[in-house]
Amino acid sequence: MPVTISSLIEHAEYCKTIYDSGGNQKDEVAFEVKQEDGISIIVIRGTANDANVLSDVDVRLVSDTRTGIRLHKGFRDAAVTVMQIIDTTKTLEHTVHVTGHSLGGAVAQIIGMWL
Repeated sequence: MPVTISSLIEHAEYCKTIYDSGGNQKDEVAFEVKQEDGISIIVIRGTANDANVLSDVDVRLVSDTRTGIRLHKGFRDAAVTVMQIIDTTKTLEHTVHVTGHSLGGAVAQIIGMWL
């Protein structure tokens, strides 16, 4: 995907929409998947509610079989939730971009390692 100012602005506006609307999942980590032109963009909202704070503070380390490393349990559990929903509702394109902020950034990093 060529990076242009207009595409960056479009993606930034899409991210803002997710943050403003809360996404589809109000009690869990909120996210949306945008798909067009052979590209999937997964946008994951940051900490916004009590359930998200509980994910943030669950700092136990758990073994992750997909990566072979230990991960922050709260972030890993949130990533599992996001991927379970995506796996049952979407077929990701060949090119996938994952982004997020705060909790969403941590979840995006984990999902990026899994893909």
